Amino acid sequence: MNVDAYGQVKFDNKEILEKTYLMENQSVFGFMNDLDEIAKWNENCSHFDLRPINTAQEIDQDPMEYHSNKSYAWKMPVEFLNFDPIEYCSNELIKRSINKQEYIDYLINELKSWEKIMTTQSAMNLFRFLHYLIQTCEKNNIVTGVGRGSSVSSLILFLLGVHHVDPVKYNLDYNEFLR
Repeated sequence: MNVDAYGQVKFDNKEILEKTYLMENQSVFGFMNDLDEIAKWNENCSHFDLRPINTAQEIDQDPMEYHSNKSYAWKMPVEFLNFDPIEYCSNELIKRSINKQEYIDYLINELKSWEKIMTTQSAMNLFRFLHYLIQTCEKNNIVTGVGRGSSVSSLILFLLGVHHVDPVKYNLDYNEFLR
């Protein structure tokens, strides 16, 4: 199984055969790489009462542009779509009486690093969704904030409440999370 730059799961011929025979007619979510084999399979499906295989559509868009456009499709209430993560993080620093320059520098540098790997809009939508997710968890008394792995090196995730480990206090490097 391969996942292409657009997030589409693609199987080779052997994997499709294994999934077809071993999954007892359950749906396989993904696409087959070999278009000629797919065409042959789909032509014969009606003769043997088999399901046709979906084919992946070729995407004529740069993967980063594609993901940027798709980032608007996050499923969350409208009030979170207008949420400003940068303003929120800045206000959280003030609210927590953290006005040290090292926190401000850390936040600015981490945001710049996010922009290198994602478009600004995509990153903001991710932060919006995380804020929505954390708010929903808190509203429903679901424990959050334990922190795991390299995510604890993100000041943004700390300020959003995703984890409760202060990366500046423990001298963590945000680049560890963004690798």
